[in-house]
Amino acid sequence: MDWLDMGPMADWLCRLSPEEWALGQWSAEAAKALGVDGWVISVEAEGVAPQQAELLGEMLESPDGLPVVLEWCLSEHCGLASLQQKLDGIGPWLQHPRAYRIAGLPLLLIRGCEHLGSEPSVADRLQQLFREQGCDPLPWLVPCCSSSVDGFDGVYEEVLLPERSSQPSSRANYELHLRNAHWHESPHGWHIPAVRALAANDWDRYCNATAKRYREWLRLVSHWSVLQRNGDLRSPVLLESWSGHRRWWSDDGEIQLIADSSSEPITSTVQELSWGECSAENLALMVHGYYLDGLASMLHRLDPRAEPSIDLYVSTPIRQLHAVANVLRRQGWPRVHLFGVPNRGRDLAPFVRQLLPAALSVGHLAFLKVHTKSSPHLAEGKDWGHHLLSSILNPDLMCGLQQRLQNDSELGLLAPAGTVMPITVQLHNNGKHLAALQHRWGTDAEQLLDSRFIAGSMFAGRLASLEPLYEHLPELSCFEAEAGQTDGTLAHALERWIGVILHKSGQRMEELPGNPQSVPCFGFRWADQPEDGGINAVRPLATSGCSKSQPIDTPLVVQHRQEGLLGMFPDVSDRCEQKNSAGLDLSQSINVFSTVQALADAHGWSLQKLVAGSYSLEELQRSLVGEAIASRQAGAATFSRELMTWALAAGFPSPWLRDNLARALLHLQRPEEACELWRQLAEFHDNHEVKAAAKEMLSRCVIQNQLEAALMQGNLPIADQWLDSLLEQGQGFGPHDWQSFVASLDDQGLIPWLLPLLESRIDTQPSDGLFRLIDGLRLLRGDAHLDQLLRVSQDQLLAFGWRAAAGEAVLLARTSTGRWIQARSTGPNLSRPDVSEQLQLPALSDAGFLSVLALEPGESLTGLWLQGHQQALDVRDLRGLPYIGVVDQMLLLCQAGLTPLERAPALFEAGIGQALQSLAAPLSSQQHWQELIHRREHFGVVMRDAEITVVIPLYRRWDFILGHVAGFCEDPWFQARRVRLLYVIDDPTIETEVLGWCRGQLTDELLDVSVISLQRNSGFALASNCGVLAAETPYVCLLNSDVLPIQPGWLQPMFRTLLMMPQALLAPLLLTDEGRIQHAGMTAQPLGLQDLPACVHSLKGLDPSQLKTLSPDGLSYDVELLSGAALMFERRRFLELGGFDPVFGRGDFEDLDFSIRWKRAGGRLQLVPSARLTHLERQSITHSVDLMAQWRGLLNAWQAKALCAEELA
Repeated sequence: MDWLDMGPMADWLCRLSPEEWALGQWSAEAAKALGVDGWVISVEAEGVAPQQAELLGEMLESPDGLPVVLEWCLSEHCGLASLQQKLDGIGPWLQHPRAYRIAGLPLLLIRGCEHLGSEPSVADRLQQLFREQGCDPLPWLVPCCSSSVDGFDGVYEEVLLPERSSQPSSRANYELHLRNAHWHESPHGWHIPAVRALAANDWDRYCNATAKRYREWLRLVSHWSVLQRNGDLRSPVLLESWSGHRRWWSDDGEIQLIADSSSEPITSTVQELSWGECSAENLALMVHGYYLDGLASMLHRLDPRAEPSIDLYVSTPIRQLHAVANVLRRQGWPRVHLFGVPNRGRDLAPFVRQLLPAALSVGHLAFLKVHTKSSPHLAEGKDWGHHLLSSILNPDLMCGLQQRLQNDSELGLLAPAGTVMPITVQLHNNGKHLAALQHRWGTDAEQLLDSRFIAGSMFAGRLASLEPLYEHLPELSCFEAEAGQTDGTLAHALERWIGVILHKSGQRMEELPGNPQSVPCFGFRWADQPEDGGINAVRPLATSGCSKSQPIDTPLVVQHRQEGLLGMFPDVSDRCEQKNSAGLDLSQSINVFSTVQALADAHGWSLQKLVAGSYSLEELQRSLVGEAIASRQAGAATFSRELMTWALAAGFPSPWLRDNLARALLHLQRPEEACELWRQLAEFHDNHEVKAAAKEMLSRCVIQNQLEAALMQGNLPIADQWLDSLLEQGQGFGPHDWQSFVASLDDQGLIPWLLPLLESRIDTQPSDGLFRLIDGLRLLRGDAHLDQLLRVSQDQLLAFGWRAAAGEAVLLARTSTGRWIQARSTGPNLSRPDVSEQLQLPALSDAGFLSVLALEPGESLTGLWLQGHQQALDVRDLRGLPYIGVVDQMLLLCQAGLTPLERAPALFEAGIGQALQSLAAPLSSQQHWQELIHRREHFGVVMRDAEITVVIPLYRRWDFILGHVAGFCEDPWFQARRVRLLYVIDDPTIETEVLGWCRGQLTDELLDVSVISLQRNSGFALASNCGVLAAETPYVCLLNSDVLPIQPGWLQPMFRTLLMMPQALLAPLLLTDEGRIQHAGMTAQPLGLQDLPACVHSLKGLDPSQLKTLSPDGLSYDVELLSGAALMFERRRFLELGGFDPVFGRGDFEDLDFSIRWKRAGGRLQLVPSARLTHLERQSITHSVDLMAQWRGLLNAWQAKALCAEELA
C-alpha cells in the first residue's frame, strides 16, 4: 500500500532517540518509504555537542537524507544574559540548507521553555539574539505544550510513555489517545500534534494498543494539522518513536481504502412526481427513502391530516419511484414532491441537490430531515436508527418547532441526543474532502475546527440556515458511487460541513432530550482507563444478543440454528435439544473449558467455578452461572456479561443464563437492556421461579430508576417516597444485592443526596437492609466540613464550608415541617489553601463554597447534611449585630485575600449581596438612627433662628476641625447666626479627645456647635443620616471632614439656588489643594469586574476656568450624579427619601445610589460652580488600601448595580 493514497497528509517529523541516532539505527531511505519527511534531534541547552556534530553533519550532508529539526532541551534555569553563548551552538545549524523549514523559515522546538522565564518578552529576546547572530531568516520558535507559550509562534505536543505494569488492569489505555484526538478541542494558535507508536519492548505500558489504532491516530492528526494551517500540506506532525513507527506503520494489512469509483458511469437523470400545493406556513418533512419498507414504516407513524400541516419532500432511487408514489398515495399524503434520483451520494446528495432547493423555493420556516437508516456495519445500527427517528419525528417537537424557531432567532438546528460531535471525530477518514471544502468555501481553520456536526444526518430546524449549502452546490459527479462505504465519502464530509455553515452564520445547534448513549461510540467516545482488565476498557457496543435475545426454544433460534448462524456452536445447540443429555463430555466436544479460559484471560479473570473435565449439561450450566455470579460480585461484571452472552449464543438453554446476563448488564449500568431481558423471561418463560425472579428484578429496577431520576432532578419529596418502596423491598438484602445500585449512585454523584434520606430513617424504620445500605454508602463519602451556618433573615441562612469533591457542594436539610430542602450553591469556589495543606491534596486549594438555604416562615432546621455527612445545627444569628462587623465577617468567610478578586462579584450574586441587604434593611429606620445617638453636647452660642446646619461626620482623623472653625468664624453667614455646625463622632476611640478639645476651645466661641456621639462605628451612610436627623434647621449642608472652606461666602450661591429650586440636590465645586477641579459632577460607567459601575469624575484635574464652557454665567447646571463629599438639600426631602442606604457600610457608592433615588423622586442634581471648597480627598482615612478594602469596594459597587439596575443598565 502506498501511504500517499491516503489523501493529503502532513509532514511527518520523526524523533530519533539518542541511542538510535548514535548507533546509526536510522535510514533515510527506509524513513521515506514509511512517509517520514524529517528527523527530530534533541540537543542539550549548550547546543550541539562536539560528539553530536559529526553525526548531525553526516545526516545533513547526505544527498538523499531528510531535513532535520532541532529540539533544544533546557533542564535548568537559564537567564537571558547567558542565552547568547548557548545559542551559538544552535544558530548555525538552523541556517543549514537541509534544516527543516516551514514557509521558508527553520523550525526550532524548545523543551523546558519554562526555564527561560514567563515574561512575554522572552520570545522576542530569543529572536533578537538570533538576529544578532546573523540568522536570516529567523526561526519559528515553538515550545513544548507543557511550557508557557506567551509570545512564541505555537506549541508542540508530547506523548510520554506511561509506567510499566505487569497487571493489564493497571496499564494505561491506548484508546484514550484516540479519544482525545477524535474529540479534539479547537486550537488557539498553532499546535503541532504528536503521536506515539510502541516499540517492541513497550508492550507492558498500555492495554488496547495496536498498529491499526496507531495508524488511525496518525492519519487523524495529520488531517487535523493540515486543516489547522488552511490546507498547507507542509503542516508538521511529530512521531515520538522511530522504532515504533517502523514496526507499526509497515504492518498495513488492516488498512482499507475506499474503492475508487471514478471510472463507473454516472447517471444524472432525475425524475419528479408531485401533487398538492405546498405552503410556506407548513412544516417541511424531507425524507430520503432508500429502503421502501423502511420508508413506509417510518411515515406510517405520522397522520398526514393532523396538525401541524406537513409538506412532504421525498427522494428515492429511480427504480422504485412509482412504488414509493403508490405508498404515499395509499397513506393519504396530500402534498408531496417526489424525486427519483441516482443511487449516488447516500442521502446527502439528493438532499442538497433536490430536496433542499425545492423546500427553499417554497419558503418554509421549519423542516425535519430523516432517512431510512440501516447501518449494518454497526452492532447497534437498528437501535441507533430508532433513536434518531423517534427523536426527530417526535409529536411534541413537530407541533412546537415553528413556534420555538420564532421565539429564538439564533437557533439553527436541533439534533437527537448524543449526536452533536466535534468535526474532528473520524477526521482520519474525512479530512481529504474537508480540506477540499475548506479551500472551496474559503473557510479559515479556527471556524472549521471549532465546528460541530450531527452524526447520523437526521435533524430538524430552520430551513434558511442551510441556504448557503445550496449556493455551493456540488456536481453529482463529485459524489462517489455507492459501494457500501461507511465513511470517508463526500456525503460524509457534507454531513459535517452543515455544522461549519451553521457555525459561520452565528446560529447554534442544540440536542433534543434523550439518552446520548443510544449513539454508537464514534471516536472511542466512551474509552476510559481500564478497571477490570485490558482489552475491554471501553464502553462495549450494545449487541442484538444482549438487548433482543430470545429464549432458546423460540422459533427464531431454531431457524438460526438451521441456517448455520450459530457458527462454531451447532453441537451444543443440537445437544441442548436432547432431553437425555446427562453425562455428555461437552468440554471434549467443543472444548468449552478452553474457550471460557481464553475469554477469562482476555478479561484478567481467574476461573473459580469451572474446571476442565466431563460435565452433564445441567452441571455445566450450573458452573457457568456460578462463574458469572462470582465474577460479577468480585467486580468483573464485563467478563460476567461476556460469559453469559457466549453461553447463550452457544445454545445453552438454562433461563438462569439470561437472568445473570441481565444482572451483569445492571452492574454495568445498562438497566434498559437488563429490563428487556427480564421482561422476556417474565412474559414468555414457563419456569415459575425464573418468572418470579425476573418480576422481582423488574420491580426493583423500576423503583431504583425512579429514585435515581428524582435525585437527579433534585426532587427530594418524590425521592423520599420511592425510597420507602425500595427499603421495603430490600429488607433482607445483603451487600452484593446493593452493589450495582450503590455503584450507579456513586457514578452519578448521588450519594450525598441519598444518605440524608436514609439516615433520617434510622430511628423510625430500622432494618438490616437499611443499615447495610447506609454502611456501604458512608464508605463512599468525600471529606467535607461546615465552617459557619449564619441566619441572615427569617427565611434565609448562609452556609460556608469546604468539600473534597468536584462540582457543586451538596447541602441538604430537613425542616421542622418535614420538608427536605437543598441549598442553592451557584457561586464560584472559595480558595482554601488550609484544606489543601491539611489533606495534602493540592487540587483542593479551591475547595471552599457558599450555599444559601431558603426556609418558609416559621420553619427551623431539624437535620443538616453536607456531602452526606450529618452536621451539627449550630446556627449563628447575625440579625441585630453591628452591621460593619457583619460585612467584614462575611468577606473573611469568602476568604478575601485568598480567593481571587475576580470571583467576588459572582459570590455577591450567589447570596452575599442579598443577605447584606436583608441585614441592613432594619437600619434604615429613623428610630434606629435615634437609638445610635448616645450623647449630645453643645458649645458656643445658641442660634435659634439659624436656617442651615452644616453636618460633618468624624472618623479617625478629627484635626480638620481646626480648619473648619478658623474658616467658619470668618464667614459672614456664620457671623450672621444663619448657620449651625454639627459634628457626628462615628468613632468611639476619638470621642474623648474631640469632646475635650471642644470643651476647651469652643465654649466661648461665637459659633453654634453641637457634637453627637454614636454608640459604635456605623459607617458614613448611617453617621450622615444620624447627623441630618439631629439637625433642627430646614436646610442641611453635608460635608466630609476633609472638605475645607477656601474663602467666606460659599454658602450664599448654594442657598440662593436652593430657594429657587427646592427640589434640587446641590453640590459645590470641589477643588484640590493645588486649585484644580476635584469634583464637578460625576458619571457611572461599567469599568469594573463584570461591568460593575465605577464613579468617574470626568473633569477632574482641569482648571476651574474651563467650566465656562458648561456655565458661561457661573450659574448652577444639571449633572448626572453628585459626590457625597459636599451636598446641600432640604432636610425634609432627605429624610423622606430614607437618607443614605446603610447597606453601603463604611462608605463608597452611597452617593451614586442616593443621587439616582433623588432623581427618581422627581428632584434635580445641580452643581453650583460659584460655590468653591477644597477637598483633601481621602485624607480623612488611612492611605493604605488592603485586600479587604478592595473587596468592600467591589461589594458596594455590586450593591449599587443591584439597587439601581435599571438606571445603570
